[in-house]
Amino acid sequence: MEDFLARWVKRGKLSQEAMENALAHIVAGTDLEEAVGEVDLVIEAVYEDIQVKRKGHR
Repeated sequence: MEDFLARWVKRGKLSQEAMENALAHIVAGTDLEEAVGEVDLVIEAVYEDIQVKRKGHR
């Protein structure tokens, strides 16, 4: 995520301060209850491998 946002900063589409603020709000973890116990919305983001998808749909 940091590399992605850094590219936006380099292109002038995002300020360094905005990037740092966004990164400060991202939390990763492995405990589902801890992660979503008190939230109203969860967005799951998983890297998708098109080759794996194609194999699964044959």
